[in-house]
Amino acid sequence: MSSDLELEFDPPPDPPRQIVVFFDDDESSGYRRQTNVWRIFSMTSRTDCHYQPGTNIQITPRSVASSMLQPTLPPDKYISRHVLEGYKYIMRLYRPGAAIYIFGFSQAASAAQLLADIVEYIGVLSVDNGEMVPDVWDAYIRWKFHLFRETGEEKHRKSFEKACVRMRTTRDTMTQRVRVRFLGMFDAVDSVAGPRDRDFVPNSADVVRHAVSIDERRVKFRPLFYDCRDLEQAVAPSYVAELREEGARRETDAQVVWFPGDHAGVGGGWKPGEGEVWPLSQNPLIWMTKAAYEAGLELKPSEVERQGCSEIYSSGETLELEEAIQRGVIRGQIHDLLHFGNGVPKSSVLFWRLLEHLPVRRRLESRQVRWPLHRGEARQIPPGSRVHVSAVKRMEGNESYRPANLVSGEWEVEGCSQMQTMYTSSDGS
Repeated sequence: MSSDLELEFDPPPDPPRQIVVFFDDDESSGYRRQTNVWRIFSMTSRTDCHYQPGTNIQITPRSVASSMLQPTLPPDKYISRHVLEGYKYIMRLYRPGAAIYIFGFSQAASAAQLLADIVEYIGVLSVDNGEMVPDVWDAYIRWKFHLFRETGEEKHRKSFEKACVRMRTTRDTMTQRVRVRFLGMFDAVDSVAGPRDRDFVPNSADVVRHAVSIDERRVKFRPLFYDCRDLEQAVAPSYVAELREEGARRETDAQVVWFPGDHAGVGGGWKPGEGEVWPLSQNPLIWMTKAAYEAGLELKPSEVERQGCSEIYSSGETLELEEAIQRGVIRGQIHDLLHFGNGVPKSSVLFWRLLEHLPVRRRLESRQVRWPLHRGEARQIPPGSRVHVSAVKRMEGNESYRPANLVSGEWEVEGCSQMQTMYTSSDGS
């Protein structure tokens, strides 16, 4: 009886803490600290939040030449410092029950994905084991570098097995198993670290959202796509399965949605144009914020309203706000950095144009490697992809908006009641 009373009057456990890590590319345009990652950061309480600006790799002739000469360098040559800073932050704050949220834009989204991967496949060190962080990173990188190579050589197979053993040993002896609650990415690209032979597999978080640009055309900003299969089905099933404990697997709610706008027109960074209250990047921001909010991210209502995202609440959007957002959708400027007169120096336009006429390594489905010229080719939207309803509204309300990759293809509309409506067009109409 007394034990029952003691249980009844035990104080409730502390609520789970939320740990939020932001990797930002604040140089995608000239409008610093107004990316969508920064704006989501401003909506949080900023308690238990880590904001890492400038996670991008600045693209210069030297960096481009380096990536072309050494196309298979592992990512630790470029973004390890940023990823490890985020990992150390999680390590210091994490307690059982904490919910982890990670956001990234551009190349910084690659850092976000790497961090989520490390947390998923290796786990989180205790705060007293900070000196072991380099070992965790090295074990992960060796595994990741071998994972997507698929050379078929016996030497590679043995190296991969060895990397898996080291990664599993590191996880089982040094870390605690943790899973990321939410991974949000705005137009994830891998500009310098070399081309990927496979798509990433987004099973490293409970919820994954990736907003992708329809209108970006630069070759060094090709998007990273996310294979929605489970990793065991996608690559090396026997080895990857061993890295997971029995019963530890959980389904991932993953969505990749295409939005109108260039790279920074989706990830944010451009100032609103003349007559615009909200830029074209407002819709990706609302979509991402709503998904994170539904996944449990705590936000400040006053800042949510100030950022024009009150739509995330079921009855929060006003008619005035809706009209302002729709004006941005239909008439918002798309900054094509391969053309002059879009707010960037002529020298930058010439540089980007030059890159379009240099051979770029690509690996085809047949695994044959080719080096074609890109020449400003539009991104390919895979059949059956989800395209946000704002793209449809822009085509309906703006006769000049007819992106080649959208008018010829088959895709679903995301963000309206006709979600399953399929649009098919082969004649550009």
